[in-house]
Amino acid sequence: MNRVLQSAVAALILLSFLISTISCKEAAQVAVTPTPTQTLVLTPTLAPTPTPTPVITPAPSSTQGLATTSTPSPTSKPTSSLAPSPSAIATVTPPMGGGGGGGGGGGGEGAPTPTYTPTSTPTPIPTVLLLEITQPKDGDLVSTRDILISGKTIPGAVVSAAIDDTVATADIDQDGNFSVTVNLEEGPNLIDILASDQLGNEKSSSIVVIYVP
Repeated sequence: MNRVLQSAVAALILLSFLISTISCKEAAQVAVTPTPTQTLVLTPTLAPTPTPTPVITPAPSSTQGLATTSTPSPTSKPTSSLAPSPSAIATVTPPMGGGGGGGGGGGGEGAPTPTYTPTSTPTPIPTVLLLEITQPKDGDLVSTRDILISGKTIPGAVVSAAIDDTVATADIDQDGNFSVTVNLEEGPNLIDILASDQLGNEKSSSIVVIYVP
């Protein structure tokens, strides 16, 4: 029995030795296998291109006596005359007066230009006594008792209208227009109109107006 155990132990020891030997060979092969070499690629870095600095050449000053002559293009032709148009010339009239006292405070201001406002021509006023009856007309037929008699005379005159013994004085404006109201009787009415001025001159006129109620 002891021999069997010893044989088994010996077999295990031998087996362990073989396994160790094989493991050592594999480890040696693994250590001997060369590692592939990695190639290092170097990318060159380009240096930045320097930006050229612009050189500004100063233009020659006009005080250096340099004159530039520009040659006109043969195809360019002037399209307008430099002479001013007669309509573009303005005439300036200096103000009147006031400029002689410059040494004593700068002189006075110019006199203002007078402004003329046109006025209408007044209607000439007649001086000779006249008498014109505008309404009513001689022979008119009316249907109202009270009628207005109007006409034209000179300013300052006195005008009256009379029917029989009834006399009415007319109203006269500054232009000589007069008007007066009279009362009619039924039928024909003879109306006497009398005008007189301040010199005692008189002028009269008569009309007939028929009242039909």
